Amino acid sequence: MNLKKALYEEQKRLALARLNTLDPEREILLGVMLSNNKITVRKIIEHIQKDDKFGKQAVQVQMKMLKILANNTEKNNKDIPIEIKKIIISRLEDIPSNLKMALGVYGSFDKQQLIEHVRKGDGIGKRIVAMELEFIKDLVSGKIAKFLAE
Repeated sequence: MNLKKALYEEQKRLALARLNTLDPEREILLGVMLSNNKITVRKIIEHIQKDDKFGKQAVQVQMKMLKILANNTEKNNKDIPIEIKKIIISRLEDIPSNLKMALGVYGSFDKQQLIEHVRKGDGIGKRIVAMELEFIKDLVSGKIAKFLAE
């Protein structure tokens, strides 16, 4: 798989993770993208899964939304919004069960421990969220693509 395709697949996974935090029957206004100007979250997910033109546009829109969410979450140093927790947990669930992640002075954690800290929103959970949000922002901004292309 080439680099551009791999980055798009990661963006697609994140877009789907975000949309899966929403009510599937919720209608979203689209402006001029569709004639009736409304579409359900479920239909957007279907378009993204089909990889059609509308689905690819929806992925890019979700990347912009994730960037906004990431920036707002960083500015608000209080509780982690549930939508962000669900997105981060979705990413963590893809980690192989036998893998551990070292978090500096906090120690090493397996997948279930990482997920539990994010659910609790404790200090370690906030650190995990901060790292994931930084990854999302770098993915959206193109920093990761630029780094990998060098």
